[in-house]
Amino acid sequence: MSNDAGVTLQVNVAPSDARYAGETIAHQLRQLGGQVQEVLFTIDTHRGGRGHVRDPEAERALEKVLEPLCARHPNARFVYIDYSPEVMAEVSSVYFGGRELPRKDFRGTPIYPYFYALHASRNDYMFHLDADMMLGGGSATWTQEAVQVLRERPDVLTCNPLAGPPTADGLLRSQRSDPEPGLGRAFRFDTLSTRVFILDRRTLAKHFGQERIRMRRPFRSVAKAIVMGHTTHECFEETVSRMMTKRTLRRVDFLGREPGMWSLHPPVRGERYFRLLPELLRCVEQGDVPEVQRGEFDLQEAMLDWLEARATVGV
Repeated sequence: MSNDAGVTLQVNVAPSDARYAGETIAHQLRQLGGQVQEVLFTIDTHRGGRGHVRDPEAERALEKVLEPLCARHPNARFVYIDYSPEVMAEVSSVYFGGRELPRKDFRGTPIYPYFYALHASRNDYMFHLDADMMLGGGSATWTQEAVQVLRERPDVLTCNPLAGPPTADGLLRSQRSDPEPGLGRAFRFDTLSTRVFILDRRTLAKHFGQERIRMRRPFRSVAKAIVMGHTTHECFEETVSRMMTKRTLRRVDFLGREPGMWSLHPPVRGERYFRLLPELLRCVEQGDVPEVQRGEFDLQEAMLDWLEARATVGV
């Protein structure tokens, strides 16, 4: 069932995320739950590679994290990625011209799960997040602002919140890009980020259908992929980014109307990250971040240092 006006918040989760997902997903729902008509958690139990077997105990641990979150949000549900041949063929017919749709890439990271999530969504507009992503700013209108951009600018395939907390001079620190006119603090890119994006699945299906894109195989990595038991396909992000370049499509990262919205990604999740996570999320939601983190998409170790120092003096 498709809803032209609605938005689905879709979050990729796996059993290995259970340790932190209760904190991070609750945070994501606080930031976005009031802006979407559906919340969809897609659970991936297929890690790829040789010798992988499902772990029912780990899957149940993740379900115990998601069940109370869904109970508090009546529009939320979780589903397991359906790898049955019938469903994979149905998904491929919509997005891939009926060709083989790889489950994972040469590194063992998802390809098919992204398309399955689009297929399972009840709305055409889907706001995707990885389970560890953090969102600051607190805007209650950013999602609808993004939908408006997607509707009014046919050359925009995806929108993202601003990468990192905004800087005083309005510039990015971790990325280089040209400004996108007409949207305030906004920047354009010709690549997809799979950690966070909002798009109209109809637009993605149209462009994939026109191009009949085939997954390239990264020959430099073929031998390693074969040894590890992975497929030899390139990653989803590279495939979509190449299509964007061919069709002159862009991604637009923007802050939006005050207070805006920005994103933060933890590249490493060590013991210190887990210990500081509740306080980290509180600071992100309040916009209470050190200068060294501003303009940076990846969580800086210096921010964790800053949090530890504050805790030591009881701030």
